[in-house]
Amino acid sequence: MNKNDILIIKKMLEIEKNRAKKLSELLKDKNVIEYLNIKGIKEEIKDICDDWYFIKNILKEYKIKETNNIYVLIGTYITDSYITYQETYYYEKEVPFDFEDAEYRLYKNIENGLIKKAYLSEEFFRYPKILVNEFEQNNIILNPYNSNKNNEIYEQIKKDFFTEIINQGQVKAKKKIIKKYSNK
Repeated sequence: MNKNDILIIKKMLEIEKNRAKKLSELLKDKNVIEYLNIKGIKEEIKDICDDWYFIKNILKEYKIKETNNIYVLIGTYITDSYITYQETYYYEKEVPFDFEDAEYRLYKNIENGLIKKAYLSEEFFRYPKILVNEFEQNNIILNPYNSNKNNEIYEQIKKDFFTEIINQGQVKAKKKIIKKYSNK
């Protein structure tokens, strides 16, 4: 992620925090609450002090193009089939991380959510033609559980990364998540 992206996200975060603060102040006024009730607007407002709540919403709107190439391994798959009368149906099936006959793995970028597919062997190549070994050499791969269960922790890794970027900067954020979530 380039410095401009970080500055924009920080600026957007500050704007959102100020809006939430202003809204919280307005909701202390009984006239505002009465107005909302008359209009039939049911607004459940909680005191939001967690930066991640705002960052998550900002990232839904703001697309990061340049990343640090940090990916989380989210699954290992094979193509399987079943045969019925004169028909063969193919489907993809998740298999254990270290399954000997696995065809490909999926990796999800922690900064922009882009999912990449890499094949374990050239015999399984489809488009795009990326081998797991090449992909893992050219990118930072996080596999904290050393399994396929990483999809469950993806959001936590993303949260740690972005809150650390806002508080400490990109270099420290990168080092922290690699140290915390890498299995190497």
